[in-house]
Amino acid sequence: MLLDLEDPGQVLHRTPDWILQPEAEYEIEGFYRGVCFPCGAVVLDGTLFVYYGGADKYCAVATCEFAAMLDHLRHCPP
Repeated sequence: MLLDLEDPGQVLHRTPDWILQPEAEYEIEGFYRGVCFPCGAVVLDGTLFVYYGGADKYCAVATCEFAAMLDHLRHCPP
């Protein structure tokens, strides 16, 4: 989801599908099965790092190119 900087209550773009979804065994089996809990994110040297909990049992990180993520978001409707 991409929000307006001046009015963060206004959604500018939203992906129609999940960006992060449970697929690995450690994300599917646990106290909360089949759930990824995003906990924080940071951009370092153009790479987006999203830290998340897998099935409320493990901590993990997912990465992607930040510019590619923004480009994808900008092509999605509000």
